[in-house]
Amino acid sequence: MNKVAPAVSVAFGLYWMYMAITQYGLWFNHGPGGGVFPLVAGIIVTSFGGTLLVRTIRKDMGTKGPALFDIRAVKVVVIAVITLVIMYFVGMTIALLISLFCWLKFFEKKTVLKSLAISVGTLVILYAVFGVLLRIPLPTGLLGIL
Repeated sequence: MNKVAPAVSVAFGLYWMYMAITQYGLWFNHGPGGGVFPLVAGIIVTSFGGTLLVRTIRKDMGTKGPALFDIRAVKVVVIAVITLVIMYFVGMTIALLISLFCWLKFFEKKTVLKSLAISVGTLVILYAVFGVLLRIPLPTGLLGIL
């Protein structure tokens, strides 16, 4: 079973918790500061990663010759890198639409209609939360410059 991904997630979670407490600040002028979200996210990622790591170690103790690396984890990394490259050119929303659709269609084996519906629905919610409610502009890539 794979121990690398849970160990990395624990390390990243601890890093974000450290940065939230020491660099970003948790409380400013009677309200939450910029470090509150990274702290909460770090706690969640560290606890889930730690739980998965402990379960994996316990499971491997009962088997002979535990594997350190699972090749299936590479798929996630490859898709993330491809999404980042596409995002540079066409922006975040289109890149996530393409990435999510391809993941659902080819890895999860969903139908074209279901993959398209989930992808578009996810992007509508993403845009509604960040673009409309929070008024945070999403990256537009080189396409947005034109």
